[in-house]
Amino acid sequence: MRTENSWVRSLEAEKKLFDLRDNEVFAAVCGQQHSLYKYAEFRSKYVSAKFVNFDRKGKNSFKQFSVKNLIKNFQTCCPTVIYAIPNILLVVCKYVRQNGIGSFKDVRLILSGGESWIDGTEKIVKEVFPRSEIIEFYGSSELGFVGWGKPCFGFNLFPEVEAWADKNSLIWVKSPYLAEIKSPATAGDTGWFDKQGLLHLEGRIDRNFRMKGISVNPDKIEHLLKTIPKINHAYVFKNLINSKEKIVVIVCYSPLKNQSCNIKKENLKIRPLSSSQKIVINKLFYKKKITIGSSLVKSVKVWPLNETGKTNYKLLENLFFKSNKYQ
Repeated sequence: MRTENSWVRSLEAEKKLFDLRDNEVFAAVCGQQHSLYKYAEFRSKYVSAKFVNFDRKGKNSFKQFSVKNLIKNFQTCCPTVIYAIPNILLVVCKYVRQNGIGSFKDVRLILSGGESWIDGTEKIVKEVFPRSEIIEFYGSSELGFVGWGKPCFGFNLFPEVEAWADKNSLIWVKSPYLAEIKSPATAGDTGWFDKQGLLHLEGRIDRNFRMKGISVNPDKIEHLLKTIPKINHAYVFKNLINSKEKIVVIVCYSPLKNQSCNIKKENLKIRPLSSSQKIVINKLFYKKKITIGSSLVKSVKVWPLNETGKTNYKLLENLFFKSNKYQ
């Protein structure tokens, strides 16, 4: 994790860069254990600004992420600046729209990080937060804030940050916002720089793998799948099936209420796709030249979350691995 001094340097640079005011009301769209939530809470206390907790009494008693509680507190406390994980932000926006809650016009700035922005998300985010400017930033618990920019258009580097890609496309960073680690450092992300000097990310190097001579980028496939309106979540990984390595793709078509931090493994069931779902996914894969078929895609009705509000990947992998039906 980053040090307090590193966070202070970040928020001072951030204030100048995004013209943050003294009367801002801050909030975080993620679980309380996520570093983005902790940073938002810290920067609020540091400048004596108001921070929107999950619970109305401000006791921070909720250990698990809850869309319902978050929305209730947004209605009560009216945040102006939101730090958000894009996947969870999308879930929140869909929940607001599906329940006819209305819009939040006090929000003027959304700082999105922790995961890559999902193409096509801007429209629904603007419906829920109509007066907001959306800024995507790249960073991590180890590296601090590295870059920022318009979603999906590449990142400008933060003040005093140097970054470059090595021959393996691995991104290295030299920065005053680093945690207590040796500089330069990398978080394992890959990418490239365009002619304008903007940084473009491709995914994490430790997630990529090869299958029958073909390079597979799970991050790319997941983001493509989540552009399909009815798919709320997606996860791609490699597993052994009948003693052979195969790609596994799990998606969630179910309503947003079917998410849980307390889900038990025995309550998770892997299901085949319907014919109409297969057609939509096959068309998308064909258009984007993804050389896998919908037969490799399975579905779950309930999507497991960890205490930060992000996907419980280990539970999904264990579920698939121990499923007698697919071994």
